Amino acid sequence: MVIVVVENCAKEIEIPARGDVFNDVIALLKKYGGRFDPSAKVWRFGALPSALVNELARFIDIKDVGDCITDAVLVGNYYLVPPQLAGRVNYDALKYTVRKYDPDEKEFYEEEVKLWVTKEDGSVLVPRGLAKSALPSMRFQLFAPWLDPKKVIEKAVETGGFRDYQAEVIGSIADDFKVVGASTVWMATGGGKSYMSAGLIKVLQSLYPNKIKKVYYLSMSIDLALQFREFAEKWGLKVGVVTGEEKDWSKSIVAATAQTLYRAITAALNEKNGNDEDVDAEIKPYLDVVELDKKEMLDLTGDYEKADLVIIDEVQHLPARTVKTVAKFNKRAIRLAMSATPWRNDGKDLEIYAWAGEITRRKVTSSELIKRGYLVPAYIFMWKRYMRDECVETYYSMKGTDATGAQRFSAVKKCVFSDSDRDADIIEVAETLPKPLLLLTKEVEPAKRLHKQLLKNGLKAELVIGAVKGEKRRAIFNRVEKLDVLVADTVADEGLDLPPILSLLITGGGMSKTRTLQRVGRVVRPWKDKKYAIVVDLWDLGPYFEDHGEERLNLYRTEPLWRVFITNTEELFQKLNGLLRS
Repeated sequence: MVIVVVENCAKEIEIPARGDVFNDVIALLKKYGGRFDPSAKVWRFGALPSALVNELARFIDIKDVGDCITDAVLVGNYYLVPPQLAGRVNYDALKYTVRKYDPDEKEFYEEEVKLWVTKEDGSVLVPRGLAKSALPSMRFQLFAPWLDPKKVIEKAVETGGFRDYQAEVIGSIADDFKVVGASTVWMATGGGKSYMSAGLIKVLQSLYPNKIKKVYYLSMSIDLALQFREFAEKWGLKVGVVTGEEKDWSKSIVAATAQTLYRAITAALNEKNGNDEDVDAEIKPYLDVVELDKKEMLDLTGDYEKADLVIIDEVQHLPARTVKTVAKFNKRAIRLAMSATPWRNDGKDLEIYAWAGEITRRKVTSSELIKRGYLVPAYIFMWKRYMRDECVETYYSMKGTDATGAQRFSAVKKCVFSDSDRDADIIEVAETLPKPLLLLTKEVEPAKRLHKQLLKNGLKAELVIGAVKGEKRRAIFNRVEKLDVLVADTVADEGLDLPPILSLLITGGGMSKTRTLQRVGRVVRPWKDKKYAIVVDLWDLGPYFEDHGEERLNLYRTEPLWRVFITNTEELFQKLNGLLRS
């Protein structure tokens, strides 16, 4: 007699088998991923593959297990679809196209990226985050059959402390967790993503203490890890953090940067040292060095691998190799991903949803939060200013040469960002805007120059760039209310909670869909008598920058309650003075 236990539906199946039949049955159970439990002397399945049921029909008529049967079973980060059902996979939901540049041919080309894996036997591995889109006509194994979304919502309401829309988002998340164990939350800056996620941990740990024992919160910077701990403490939760000063992963909740975990994981796998040079360019601006010895790296990796829930903040960075490696390393955890902008400029959006789950059905926009009184309205001024002739000439002098588009853009950018007249105009606008002001640049040198000039002009100004490490940055952020101007490069583009900031001056250009919307989030949070936020976005007119400005303008206009104005320099001062007098 062979006994099969199906855990998803808590049923036992007895299969009478002896001799050669016994061997054939055991071979089938192994083939379809059964795990033998020697203590109970049973074979265990999370769910019963429909292909296995069909093959077992040769030996036994299996009845009353309809709710146990699945067409696709969980295998780590994937669902495994048997060969006979491979034709029913929606492959269009599992591929995307990226644009690449061939330096030899000096031209762009498109490359198709496929996120499924076809095995030698014809079976197909589908990323579990995309299962709902890729396997629409199949029964696939529930990731967390023990989780009851209705109870999660009821517990959230009973616990209290959530805004009404946050409770609705939690219900949507719980549905996703049960089905595929992954959910991506699209919530505008100021919606309280980190606070809500900490409250969700409390709800899940109180409902399912044996299922959600260990939680990891992953951020791109130490600032956000420390900020998350503050939010968690408001829920009465204790959080260990891994920073330059603290190395505590003993608690049930741990906040760490993805870069630190990447180093630990790669060192534990003996692949690389995980040094700074091995970190993706897109997250290098947030890099905070956390020194761990070999034993600490092994311990941290082992602890992370046991996590039951992994929360990924600013998930738009997940397609970066560093972050993706960390996310996929723990194959067993439920994943919650969050961002005000869960998409990409490079077309790799599907990489987010493949490993962190598709965007959950309840979305929260900035305009909704303004309407509900959780954010203040934003007045956005697109400040048109012509770049100097020399920058335009630089562009045209390089056309028709061997210079690539990237090299031409770099030369124009260098010319624009080194313009002393441009700096002087920026300083004049900065002195006019309400304080505290956040002045954002794209590069370090302009940030240093502007900071120096502001100090020379008698303003209380601080400088935050990548070289200013986590704890010092945090100290500056904590006293921002006492400053006139906080000058920062891209390190302040995302995630930071700085309610005292009254106005924002953006001077770095660019056309990133994520950064453009995230930057406005730095200034729209309510604070004391703040009635509105002022954003001035410097729109340099000339090659590249003019087109980029059009992209940003179109993005700002996607939010109905952001008021957008297009001005030249003279009109900008007129409108600002009129607004400030009203």
